[in-house]
Amino acid sequence: MGSPVLERTNIVVKNASGEHMKIYGKLKCKIKMKGVETEGYAYVTPYNSLIGLEWIRANEEMEYHLEMMTAEIKVTPARIEDELKKTYPEVFQEGLGRCNKEEVHLQLDQNVRPVFCNSRPVPHAALGAVNAELDRLVQMDVIASVRHSEWAAPIVCVKKQNEARKVEDMCRFLDRA
Repeated sequence: MGSPVLERTNIVVKNASGEHMKIYGKLKCKIKMKGVETEGYAYVTPYNSLIGLEWIRANEEMEYHLEMMTAEIKVTPARIEDELKKTYPEVFQEGLGRCNKEEVHLQLDQNVRPVFCNSRPVPHAALGAVNAELDRLVQMDVIASVRHSEWAAPIVCVKKQNEARKVEDMCRFLDRA
């Protein structure tokens, strides 16, 4: 057999009771089982009874027994979607999500001068749609209306195919803070 090279592997193996089994690595080797010779990986563990699934599949008789023991489960994408919606309803709610797991603190560099960039002109024909989109974002608490600020960055309005307007902020000017 010589000195086969032990390769790293990210494979996760559980035993019949669901406990994780330690895997040191894998090595490629020739396998002869019930008269059938093939090549595959052997997984190095503290145990000597681990056999690879590819070894079983290489032997018709063993694959037959494997198929007999495996329950066939048919799941449609619609059923998966329904199950996900039942399990994680908050992810599928309408509206904007909120991060409530972490508290964020912004620390401004006191040596940076405030940057105020004037707004960009909006074509008169698009003004109604842009204002409607800004109102919608205010309503969703994504942005807030202010009367005065030392810091400001312009927005860019993009017309989408469905006639809605997408408002993008251009905060790259604020990165130095």
